Amino acid sequence: MEAQTYPDHFGTGNNIGVTTTSSLIQNSDATQSTLSGTGFLVDTIGASRFLAQATLGVNYDDIIHLTEIGIAEWMDEQISMPYVSFNNEFEQIINEIADSASILLASNLELHELYLISDCG
Repeated sequence: MEAQTYPDHFGTGNNIGVTTTSSLIQNSDATQSTLSGTGFLVDTIGASRFLAQATLGVNYDDIIHLTEIGIAEWMDEQISMPYVSFNNEFEQIINEIADSASILLASNLELHELYLISDCG
C-alpha cells in the first residue's frame, strides 16, 4: 500500500498562475518562497521554538546559527553528523549498579543500612 502524494499544494513549487504579495512587494523572492518551500530564514523567536521542538536542548549560539543558515541547511547539518552510540556509557552504568548490588549481597546489609553507612561516611 502506498500513500497518496499531492504535488499541488503550497511548499512544493506549485506557483503557475499564482500571484503573491508581501509587504507591498508583488512576486518578490520572499513571497515566492512561500510557494516553493525554500529560502526561509527564521527569526530568533521562530528558531528558538523550532529548536525546542527538534532537539534535546540548545543555547543562544545554536539559535543564532539557525537564523543565519535556515532550517533546511540546519537539517542537512544534523543528518550529516556522525552516529554516536551511548552503549558504552549505558553498560558502564549497569556494571556499576551490578557491582553495588553484589557488595550489598556479599555484606548481608539491608539497603537502608548501606544508605546509612554511605550517608555517614
